[in-house]
Amino acid sequence: MRLRLAPSTEVGLLDERLSEDLATVVGNLVDNALDAVGPLGGGEVVVEVVQDTAVVRVQVRDSGPGVAPELVEEVFTSGFTTKAAKGGPRGFGLALTWTICTRRGGTVNVRNDDGAVFSACLPVSAVPAGAR
Repeated sequence: MRLRLAPSTEVGLLDERLSEDLATVVGNLVDNALDAVGPLGGGEVVVEVVQDTAVVRVQVRDSGPGVAPELVEEVFTSGFTTKAAKGGPRGFGLALTWTICTRRGGTVNVRNDDGAVFSACLPVSAVPAGAR
């Protein structure tokens, strides 16, 4: 299995709160992607993080089986998992990612393109979801 950082990845200085949120989002998306390709052997996960003046965009692409179309929205629900229980509670990483993104006024979604492609958008300045 290969884990690659896309050459276009570039992030500048971030405030502490955004830095923590970004680390959590990237960590959860990468962990999920590694789980998806792990059993396949020879799989690949590509991570791209790009910042502009308004947002930090994260894309994590894996060569796993993708997400079943009927589960695309459900994967962000707390406690939802497609994996067999292994030593503790599961199904919280993507829900936490969704919570962080929406709390900041951003988004997270998934689509299939030769595997799963998770995309998250974190505004540089947090905008509470109810204030939009």
